[in-house]
Amino acid sequence: MKVTCVGLSMLLLALWSITAPAVSHAANQKLFPGTSYRVETNSQSSVSTNLDEIWPAVWKESTNGLRIQLDAFRNTDTKEDWLIIGVGSVVFDSGGSFFGPPSGKFAKFELRDTNGVILPPKGGVLMEGQFPERIPLKDLPRRPYGDRGLLNRLFFFTNSGPGRLREMKFKDIYRVPKEGEYTLTVDVVIYRFETNWHYLDRLDLPCITTKVHLTP
Repeated sequence: MKVTCVGLSMLLLALWSITAPAVSHAANQKLFPGTSYRVETNSQSSVSTNLDEIWPAVWKESTNGLRIQLDAFRNTDTKEDWLIIGVGSVVFDSGGSFFGPPSGKFAKFELRDTNGVILPPKGGVLMEGQFPERIPLKDLPRRPYGDRGLLNRLFFFTNSGPGRLREMKFKDIYRVPKEGEYTLTVDVVIYRFETNWHYLDRLDLPCITTKVHLTP
């Protein structure tokens, strides 16, 4: 059987998405009771309602079944505050047709202190951008080497956690003046292939907010 470099790369990425460990942060759990998802047990499909294992942080679902999750936590080894932004679904797989925006930016990315004052990003750090309604396939960024595959592709499955859209350290974006509970609001835009796979259409996910404990 002939296996192309592109096919092998996509298979490896899919396997990584399935086997990558989920980060559980009990303090951030805001779950929707009664919602179910599909899991595989001994090659048989079953239904579970234990969402805290695969969606451990703050998440919000759109009417089309897509979810956005903000997983803010502190790395106890490096003493750094991290944010992982995930996109996924409990009702369908990505099928390789979803992508993060080519710019890597957001429609809104806002951090407020305990007094409600907006903290500006560090000089030169741009977190927000503009997003066209449609992007031609030829305009998607590609790897400059190897299989020249498309960048920013989102992989997610109904029986696993969300695909990672972005992960970042808060210290790379903000100068946190003092320790405390901050409020983070993120508005995410992604793209999905049309049926002819020549263009990608814009998808606006629900705006989501979470509390984040940050230190200087």
